[in-house]
Amino acid sequence: EKEIADATNAINLATDEKNAAAVSLSQNQQQLETNVKSQADVSALIKDLEEQRAAANAVYKRRNAEYNEALSTIDEGHRLLQELYTGSASLIDLNRVAVKMFKGAVNLRITHYYVAVIGALAQIAQKADLLVDANILNRVEELFKRLQETLAQAIQEED
Repeated sequence: EKEIADATNAINLATDEKNAAAVSLSQNQQQLETNVKSQADVSALIKDLEEQRAAANAVYKRRNAEYNEALSTIDEGHRLLQELYTGSASLIDLNRVAVKMFKGAVNLRITHYYVAVIGALAQIAQKADLLVDANILNRVEELFKRLQETLAQAIQEED
């Protein structure tokens, strides 16, 4: 009889352990499912953030290239002023730089900064003899410098 009671107790104990293990397994499976779902959610969020970062980086690179092109065009304008002063530039050169500046201003959506420069270039272009007054050239040179400073500041603000 004692052996039967010991065996029954062992079976009951084993059954309790089995039931506890089954509950623990069920809880662990639920936690695993929750963790897998959370990991998938985080992975999707990371992917979305990486896509947003890549898009923002592409915009930044495009804008940076546009600003650099605008600064390059201003440098080209500086050279053109010197050539105009020495008489080695033509109205075609002046027109080309003015058009390039205007396109850059439109791309950057800052045409209001270019109005004075393009207006001064148009004033130079109206001179039929291309013997441009040094005062006009100095004024345009000053406008170019201000425009460069404005663009440099805009680049820093976008960074």
